[in-house]
Amino acid sequence: MNFSRFLMILKTILPKTGVFQQLLQKYFLALSISLLVVTLIGTKTLALLPSPWIVIDGVSNHREREVATAWISEVQSILNSKEFYENLTSLDKTYPFVYLRDNIIGTVSDVADIITLRAPNLRAVRTPMAIVGGIDTDYAFGGWTGDPLHEEDSFTSLTIGRTHLRRYFSQNQVEKSCAINTLAHELSHLIVTDQKLILHALTDTGITPPSRPINAIASYLIGTTAQCTWLEKVNRLAPKNFPECVAIFGTLNFNSLRCNQFSNTSPLQLRPSLPPAAKSSWER
Repeated sequence: MNFSRFLMILKTILPKTGVFQQLLQKYFLALSISLLVVTLIGTKTLALLPSPWIVIDGVSNHREREVATAWISEVQSILNSKEFYENLTSLDKTYPFVYLRDNIIGTVSDVADIITLRAPNLRAVRTPMAIVGGIDTDYAFGGWTGDPLHEEDSFTSLTIGRTHLRRYFSQNQVEKSCAINTLAHELSHLIVTDQKLILHALTDTGITPPSRPINAIASYLIGTTAQCTWLEKVNRLAPKNFPECVAIFGTLNFNSLRCNQFSNTSPLQLRPSLPPAAKSSWER
């Protein structure tokens, strides 16, 4: 039976009370909003990354836990957004050869399918996070300990230096965006390619350098795209300048030394006075 016809029949057989009319109006409003959302984003919906994906395991006080919770939530919101996906896939021609893992070279579209869990056999591993060191500790590492071939004997972990939490506290939007970059990058390492084993979908390096030239490393591309998408979201970056923002903060490594080079009013543009781009792990 046609659903619209069913509703018409329902209206004739149920009491015409004010309560029923109000419920029906609310139903049609919800239906209209749902149809509008489908129209805006199309039938291809993004796979939402699981929440809580990160479990805060080590902080110094309650306030630090609150800030870390907000930080994680904001980064995960960006990674789940339509804007992030569209920004990332718009770079397909700019960065045609992207390092994924184990000397596997892919495309930006491959990266998008991995970070949104569209690719088959992927899962995000629920992982404890610890904030460590002093305010100048810029350490950041996501990985596993134990035996990767035996899930019950293995543990993923995420360790973040307080430099990055301090950046998230910052009133300077560019510095804060660098904290978005770091955490998005590290979250990309918590996606694995097997339903039981801890085999990372994305790594920064492999045992040997790539067998051919690359334009980007997926994990850094994800971090920088998340950063620049967030800057767009807070109206610090015009959408037309998104590609330049990505170039500023890097796709082969994170150009962290550039984070404090922009005031809240200075344009986000490449300029000779910026610190040089960080080298990839193979070039160091």
